[in-house]
Amino acid sequence: MFESTGVSGSVDALESSLRAHLRELLTASAGGVLAAAVEDLLAENLTELDDDGVLDLVAAGQRMASWAMAAQLRAAAELLDRWTSHPEPAPTRRRPGEPTDEELAHRAVVTEIALTCGMSECASQARVSAAHELTARLPETLQALATGALDWPKVQAIVATTTDLDSSTARAVQAAVLPAAGRQNVPALRRSLARAVIDADPAGADRRHQQQRRQRQVICTPLPEGMGEVWACLPATGMLTVQSALDRLAAASRTPGDHRSADQRRADAFVDVFAETLATATGQDTAAVPSTAAAPPRTPPRGPRRPAVVVTVPLATLTGLARDAADSSPGTTHPTPSTADLAGYGPVPPAAVRDLLATGTWRCAAVDDRHGTLQGLGTSTFTPTYRPGRATERHLALRDGTCSFPGCHQPTRRCDLDHRTPYPHGPTCECNLITLCRHHHLLKHRGGYRVRASTSDADPPGTLIWTTPLGRNHRREPVPLAPPRRQPGLIHAPPAPAAGVPHAPPAPAAARPDPPRPLSDPLPDDAPPF
Repeated sequence: MFESTGVSGSVDALESSLRAHLRELLTASAGGVLAAAVEDLLAENLTELDDDGVLDLVAAGQRMASWAMAAQLRAAAELLDRWTSHPEPAPTRRRPGEPTDEELAHRAVVTEIALTCGMSECASQARVSAAHELTARLPETLQALATGALDWPKVQAIVATTTDLDSSTARAVQAAVLPAAGRQNVPALRRSLARAVIDADPAGADRRHQQQRRQRQVICTPLPEGMGEVWACLPATGMLTVQSALDRLAAASRTPGDHRSADQRRADAFVDVFAETLATATGQDTAAVPSTAAAPPRTPPRGPRRPAVVVTVPLATLTGLARDAADSSPGTTHPTPSTADLAGYGPVPPAAVRDLLATGTWRCAAVDDRHGTLQGLGTSTFTPTYRPGRATERHLALRDGTCSFPGCHQPTRRCDLDHRTPYPHGPTCECNLITLCRHHHLLKHRGGYRVRASTSDADPPGTLIWTTPLGRNHRREPVPLAPPRRQPGLIHAPPAPAAGVPHAPPAPAAARPDPPRPLSDPLPDDAPPF
């Protein structure tokens, strides 16, 4: 008889080698080799790829799109440089107020590209302006786009944030955000950009905030079908105050038999607040003011409780503001304080929250020196029962800030609490609890996603490793509450890429999963908007 074990083993080894080679091709930097591999797979072998290979192909397609966009931008910048450096003189004499020959050449480039590419002149103008910014001031960002490390929406965010900055500040912001930008989604990158702009030019950030603050306004616009729109441009603290108040009023207005959605209750509460205010100011009976609610229940009378607006400020920033307030004599200058962070909004210059800092209720948080992450709020978070106490909830709200799934930015007030290791196999304390929006909470318990705490010394304390159903690992680092302290002699290496994280251990033995548990329960009947 013939033994086929050796032949079978050789075939398996060959298939494994081919899969490894294919993975190497599909994870390469964008360029001709990757384009050829993608073309071959789409033409012949797409159905033969396993799920892992198909996902690699999706990612390869995104990198190729970035590479193609970088090529278009470089070509647009070259055309712009040629036409504006040696513009054709206008056939007629320039009149006062008309564009110069260089400006006319710029417009001609925009129009030419719009016609050739079948895009609007508005879109072409944005593309040409970005091309000029990237080639002239942000070449490293353009190179990251060309290799596929960044996609076009991220590059747009960087360009939009730095356009109004001087060249040195723009480059400082670029240097601050580029190392982590490839691992972030666009909302996270925008937060990093906001923080980097404030850190690079704190005085300018305060000045720009004051300029924008003068533009605050409310606009009411009629809409078709008997509807209307209210649009408000407010300081961040004002926006969060309105949001917090509407959430609480909407939650309090729900009664048995009320089938309105959370959005509908918020909208009705918004109108009811002004109806009651108008009635009080004019002496009119509030019953005469029509309610917008589809159901009889109205928003209950408002109590004295103030809406919660949470701001996190490093101690050095706080003391800097105190010095500024104490010593305002002419000619006295102090180092400009660093960023503050508004929960549910992101980084803001300290001037944006100065009044709030003077009137708020303070809690002192201890942070890790090396990473700036939360260590404690002065109260034990251990609870011997399944339900955590308020001290634990406050700790988690400050530590996590948002849903603990990578890339999700749902604020903790719209999240559930979840035991990473299900209770009673895992304790009820901050060491085993995370905040998850309803969507990612369900994915964890029913979608095959697993989470564990990182054990790597290189990761900040509280880093989570999420493992997808395909076995891929993604890191979620905690957001620092204060700038990390640069310790002498300590090498601050950048975090390892997600692909380098070792695979998670097997899932723990089956135990009772957490039911969705809101951290704070303003709208418990509705899943968060996604």
